[in-house]
Amino acid sequence: MKQEKKVILSFIASLWVAMPLYLILHEGGHAMIAKLFGAEIIEFNIMQAYVVVEGGILTHWSLALFYLAGLMLPTIIWMLCAIFYRQHVNSMFYKSFMALFTGFVMFSIGVWIVVPIMYSMGQAKPYDDVVQFIKASGVPAMIVALLSGIIFGLGIVLVRRKRIFRNFMDAVKRSEQE
Repeated sequence: MKQEKKVILSFIASLWVAMPLYLILHEGGHAMIAKLFGAEIIEFNIMQAYVVVEGGILTHWSLALFYLAGLMLPTIIWMLCAIFYRQHVNSMFYKSFMALFTGFVMFSIGVWIVVPIMYSMGQAKPYDDVVQFIKASGVPAMIVALLSGIIFGLGIVLVRRKRIFRNFMDAVKRSEQE
């Protein structure tokens, strides 16, 4: 019973760290690009997941980068964490954090596959980052979906190689046996 509590508390603690971290990186990606192009950050809200910017050099490409950065910053940080992931660390917090953070990032990349397909069918929400990227960049929606699919596939390869989900599940099973 004690081990089960430790697993649950580790999972909850890692969720409390991984979710805000993902949101900070997502909105931070938008904010970094906005600052890079001279905009002022008016509001940075993690609880409601948005950033408000004003001014700056607004071109099609700077706007496209602004919308893309919400995906790319957390994805790059996650890839670095995954590359340096240590399978043999026995910390349940570490294993559950990496599994959760991986899930958040992979879900987000998946959104960049699904939303362009929905956009092609006229079903996507107009203010979604993916839709705004497609409109600003002029990149065809199906190309966005294809490139996102390639990134997703590379992520799956990395997750499997590093055994991120497997290590988490093995740790949970071990704790049940103890």
